Amino acid sequence: MGIKMSPQHPFAKKMEELFKDAIKPDDVAKMANPYIEIPQYLVSRGMVTKTQILKILEEFYKVPYIHPMEYNVNVDALDLVPRELSRDMCVLPLNVTDNCLLLAMADPWDLEARVFVEMKTGLLVEPVLALMDELKETAEKMYGSEHSLSRAIRNIVQDIDPSEFITKKKTSGPIEWEDAPVIKLVNYIIQQGISLRASDIHLEPEEKGSTLRYRIDGTLHSFSAPPGDLYPAVVSRIKVLANLDVSESRFPQDGRIQYNPGVRTVDLRVSVIPFVYGEGISIRILDKSRMSLDMDSLGFPDDQKDQLMSAIKRPHGLILSAGPTGSGKSTTLYSILKIIATPEKKVMSIEDPVEYQMKGVQQSPVRDDIGYTFGKGLRAMLRHDPDIIMIGEMRDLESAEIAVRSALTGHLVISTIHTNDSVQVITRLSDMGIPNYLVSAVLQMVVSQRLVRKLCGKCKKKTVEKKERFKELGLDKAALDFLPDNLEIYEPVGCEVCNKLGYIGRTAVYEVLDCANLFRNMTKRDASIREMTDIAVSMGMRTLRAGGLRKVIDGITSMDEVLRITADY
Repeated sequence: MGIKMSPQHPFAKKMEELFKDAIKPDDVAKMANPYIEIPQYLVSRGMVTKTQILKILEEFYKVPYIHPMEYNVNVDALDLVPRELSRDMCVLPLNVTDNCLLLAMADPWDLEARVFVEMKTGLLVEPVLALMDELKETAEKMYGSEHSLSRAIRNIVQDIDPSEFITKKKTSGPIEWEDAPVIKLVNYIIQQGISLRASDIHLEPEEKGSTLRYRIDGTLHSFSAPPGDLYPAVVSRIKVLANLDVSESRFPQDGRIQYNPGVRTVDLRVSVIPFVYGEGISIRILDKSRMSLDMDSLGFPDDQKDQLMSAIKRPHGLILSAGPTGSGKSTTLYSILKIIATPEKKVMSIEDPVEYQMKGVQQSPVRDDIGYTFGKGLRAMLRHDPDIIMIGEMRDLESAEIAVRSALTGHLVISTIHTNDSVQVITRLSDMGIPNYLVSAVLQMVVSQRLVRKLCGKCKKKTVEKKERFKELGLDKAALDFLPDNLEIYEPVGCEVCNKLGYIGRTAVYEVLDCANLFRNMTKRDASIREMTDIAVSMGMRTLRAGGLRKVIDGITSMDEVLRITADY
């Protein structure tokens, strides 16, 4: 069974030798360009790993492989090759040095493409290898909004004298637009982060330059950054806005900025930390206008929402929201508070920092710099006779002990904790030093969660997946029983609406563990995590993976996205 490709191309013969029994001729016949589509075909079907195919391709083409998304693409290089040419020939310019153009190619032996690019640019092409799907994804992003932002930043930078540092007087109010180029550049970087719906902005120094990345829907995207000689001025300007010590570069510093892009104020949490080549800056964007505290909008399925609502109506006990940083735990807690903070209840919280001010909740911010810790704050709160206590994070034995003691003495305590899943919360509390008998006495419910990107409703495309695939991945039996043998699900594509990402926005998948029922069904108190998980699943708990797969079936997200965020399952 041979591969029907042009025998003139040496790659055809190589693929014939290695994979003649693995590649279906009918599949090859559907390919527009088999030379560059077959490697991804083999990887996607599990016939070979990405590492193995890259080794084969590097040896065959005699050029190195570069993942274009991980390369800091030069905007000047992009300007030399039009978007249409990049798409039609499966090439992407990466950098320009002297008279040489570094060109990523899906087929480095495509002499026609190389010659055409050399004639178009007047530069000598130095080819490197890139997989077709990686090359196309990077090209769509770089020629799209990211390219526009990079060009805008570059135009601003052209007007700046790197020797001029901003010495504007510190202010505690919102930023005002100014004409100074560095001020304009910093404002533009922040403004674009808000416009792109980014949750974080990362500015990092390098030996020869800097990097600028935005975290959009949980994924980092690189943009052209300020040049190295200008980077200190950018850092200084951000420090001034955040009321930090501009002259101190040896220690980490934290601050806040009130940014007013128009009709609303956006809070920015700034963290500065010294690195080898200078100070790195992380800016967390807290846009309250995008923060929905409606329980129905969080993505809870009806059965899991009913479980949680039942738990928060209990008069006392401990309810925890678990997950890694940035998984939406705090939003879940605020949504719970919005429901239970009624005039009949005294609700207090201690947080680091207070991210969202809520009516009816007395909120106290932690101040480590003056010794006001979670432990001290909780002790003081108990003297105010609260009915409900929210702890921003259960991070140490002191806060955990007071939380457990409060739950034992008639208070409802809700908090967050960092674990990979719900069952691991039990062992995490034990590791902190809380005895198992106290954990089983107070722990009522754990809600573990992850955020998955939602498919763009305009460009997502249908594909078919077999029911057996969902069974292998761990979809719960209750859902499997109602599925047909072949399911229509969706994959990301990318369009102007979603900035060529294929996704827009995020939703949560949950794992709700009723701990009271779990402890009642455990025959031994020293059960392992695996044993406790099996018991919880037998009681009807839906794992994070199973919850994510249900959203795949509903057309909300993709299979790849669910596998990405539940890789540890």
